[in-house]
Amino acid sequence: MSETKLPSTIAQEVARSLARFQANLGNLRSKVRKGILIEGLGFLAPACLLYYLVTFGLDRMLRLEMPARAVLLVLWLLWVAWGLYKKVWGPLQSRLADDELALAVERATPGLGQRFISALQFSRILVQGKVRGESQALMAEAVLLNAKELEELHFSKAIRRERLRRELLMFGGGFLLILVAAGISPKTFKIWAQRNLLLSRVVDWPRKTQLRFMDAKDGVLVSPRGDDLTLQVRAEGVVPERVFIHWRFVGGSWTTEPMVQNTGENVFSVTFPGLMDPIQAWAEGGDGLTQDLFVRLVDRPMVQDLSLLVHFPKYMGKEDEALAPDAGELVVPQGASLEIKGKVSKKVTRAWVEIGGDPQGSLELVDGGLGFAGSVVPRTSGLFVVALEDESGLREGLGRRLVLQVVPDRPPRVKLVVRGVGAKITPMAKIPVEVTAVDDFGLSRIRLLFAKGKTASVGSPERIKDFEETKAQGLEDFEPGSPVFDRPIVFDLLPLLKKKDALMDPANPIHPGEFLAIRVGAKDNRPQESIEKGKDGTAAETISDAYAFKVVTPSELLKELLRRQNEQRLEFEKLLKQHLADAAEFRDLQDLSKAGDNKEKIRRRILTLARHQRHLGRSVGGIGRRYDAILDEMWNNRLAEESRVFRLKSRIVEPLDLLGTRHMPSLAGSVRGYARSASQGDRVLVSKGYDEVASMMRNVLRYMTRLETFTRILNTLREVIRLEEGAREKAKAALKKEMNELFGPGKDGPDKNGKDR
Repeated sequence: MSETKLPSTIAQEVARSLARFQANLGNLRSKVRKGILIEGLGFLAPACLLYYLVTFGLDRMLRLEMPARAVLLVLWLLWVAWGLYKKVWGPLQSRLADDELALAVERATPGLGQRFISALQFSRILVQGKVRGESQALMAEAVLLNAKELEELHFSKAIRRERLRRELLMFGGGFLLILVAAGISPKTFKIWAQRNLLLSRVVDWPRKTQLRFMDAKDGVLVSPRGDDLTLQVRAEGVVPERVFIHWRFVGGSWTTEPMVQNTGENVFSVTFPGLMDPIQAWAEGGDGLTQDLFVRLVDRPMVQDLSLLVHFPKYMGKEDEALAPDAGELVVPQGASLEIKGKVSKKVTRAWVEIGGDPQGSLELVDGGLGFAGSVVPRTSGLFVVALEDESGLREGLGRRLVLQVVPDRPPRVKLVVRGVGAKITPMAKIPVEVTAVDDFGLSRIRLLFAKGKTASVGSPERIKDFEETKAQGLEDFEPGSPVFDRPIVFDLLPLLKKKDALMDPANPIHPGEFLAIRVGAKDNRPQESIEKGKDGTAAETISDAYAFKVVTPSELLKELLRRQNEQRLEFEKLLKQHLADAAEFRDLQDLSKAGDNKEKIRRRILTLARHQRHLGRSVGGIGRRYDAILDEMWNNRLAEESRVFRLKSRIVEPLDLLGTRHMPSLAGSVRGYARSASQGDRVLVSKGYDEVASMMRNVLRYMTRLETFTRILNTLREVIRLEEGAREKAKAALKKEMNELFGPGKDGPDKNGKDR
């Protein structure tokens, strides 16, 4: 039998009840989802706390390497992901039906029985119109009778609140413990987080010993290629007894070696000589460990094609001078400037000049930092260097260096040495003078000065103003601007004589009995306002010391030379006698080969003869040098012809020189050789040597005697000429007197000026 439909009012009431049931169950469903999330948080917080505790303990004790820490982190993340999937993601993906929620409410509400699930299902059937023979009225009555009670139920009882509280407690407790740990030691927590969450390779746990590479920046040390590299590690905290460095060339194998501790310091070092390839390194000592260090090598900037041009002060009148490419020293006067140009092996940011380590001027960069140019006026002396600095702050490498001397423009230095004449000269002598004049930057003038006087004081410094300039052979070779004049000149008195046959004539500027002094003067180009000035207002010159001579007649000088010749001959005769005595004694000595017990005594005597022969040789050489000076004086004073003087030198001086330097030392050696060998042949050789030397000495003595005879003849001739000149002058004076008495003055006799008509 069929049943009629429910009244509309009842149907509407049933529908409103169903809607309220569904709304309450929807709220319950949302609370269930929140509970699932709370359970996820309750799992995550302990998981984080567990990871913190495990990794903190392991890493702090074992200082885990980054790969090990990465494995722990990955395993923990996988475990957390799996736990959240099971506890959160899976439940959230499953749909909670209204019937299941209703049953959960009935289970959580004692005495409710199945009224809630029945009312929910009946109201849904009635609203959806899916009645299948059941009584609609009874179902509607069951819904409406329980609707008000069911609507007032606490649906949240279906959720286990104690479980949620436990999860919230675990969540709060876990993160609170983590926050407490972070608050107690933020630095420690930060280190843990950087190492175990961020997996930092750089951050490390605090150590008793802290090691770090000095001069490194961000783990990189820049070093010049080819230089010795000294790596230094500073230890702080507990200083270890030893520190080891581990290093390798890039791509090579690791090498370990101990570092050297600086005495009394907390610095350890190791040196890599002439490093040409980059290296990696790290050091350890105690519980300390450095960061990895990478040594990057860069080339130093090098000066190339350096050119220097010296600009001398204008007053010197010197042309600019370029420095030779291979020069290692440069001398410049104060006030000179250096024009500097050059190229650089790499780009630089700064260039300047250093002299003796003192910066003395900046240089302008050209060609984009690959060259430099400029000029400086050096103030001090020292090592000249063009200093460079590149973008890395590296200074220049070993390039060209010069020793620069900045010297004041000093006055010239001048000296003269007279050779070939003695303290006495004739009025027609030629005086050889060796002149040495030196100026730092060039001579402008050299001249010979002379003065005459009645006494030897003419050469004193007080009478320097009495000197006047004169001509000299050889000064014409002087080149102005040359820094050195070092050559002989000759001051010839003969051209000064007006009357060569009457040396005492007043017309002659120099007379026998007077004193003559000579000096040499030298000037440079120094500015006149900077130095002492002479009486004429020009720059004062440097004047050498004076050489003074006494002027004598040829006869007087010949007498002096004859006396000296006689002295040398007499001394030579003594030496000849000593030589002959030594020769006789040697022959009288018993042959060493037959001496028997007297052999040693005879040998000592022979050695004494050898030493005496060497002494005789030195004495003969001295006589030769003195004879050479006598002959030079004869020639330079024009007392003998040049050819005769040279012939006498070949007969006397040259043999004396050979005797003193060759024959007599050789004989002394032969005598000593015989003392060692006791050979009969050596004895014969020595006897022959004594005879040869004696023959040479006799020959020289013969020519010495001839020279004395020649000098006497020459002196006698000079005396005869002088007497004849004197007699002629007396005869002329007597004739004039008689003429005046006979004719009176002013007629055929002498005129009013005293001259013959």
